[in-house]
Amino acid sequence: MLQHSMQKRIYYADTDAIGIVYHANYLRFCEMARMESLRSIGIELPLLLKEHGVQFAVFELGLKYHKPARLDDLVTIESAVANVARASVVYHQNIYLPDKSGGLLCEAKVKLVVVNKDMRPAPLPAALKQEIMR
Repeated sequence: MLQHSMQKRIYYADTDAIGIVYHANYLRFCEMARMESLRSIGIELPLLLKEHGVQFAVFELGLKYHKPARLDDLVTIESAVANVARASVVYHQNIYLPDKSGGLLCEAKVKLVVVNKDMRPAPLPAALKQEIMR
């Protein structure tokens, strides 16, 4: 199934007053990484609704914080699809310092559901499911 890795520099805007990444920003980092993982297999989120009549919505998420990232750190965000169902996709995501030498900073589990333009549940189109599961 789909796996992806990307890096992100921690900027001042990502941190709190003492230079530690503000906890809610880890959600933003994971969102960026999920979007890039889909883009890496040719799925562009802005075009999903137009081309396939569906979009993804976050249904459930959980985060576990291990260590803080700090101003100017370069973090790696690893994303892996753990499950694809009829109308949902589950991602497991981990955020590390470079080459994992600094250890795990944060881990996330995110369940996305597939919805139509009216925000009603819809099946994941077969072509998208095939690309994600490849």
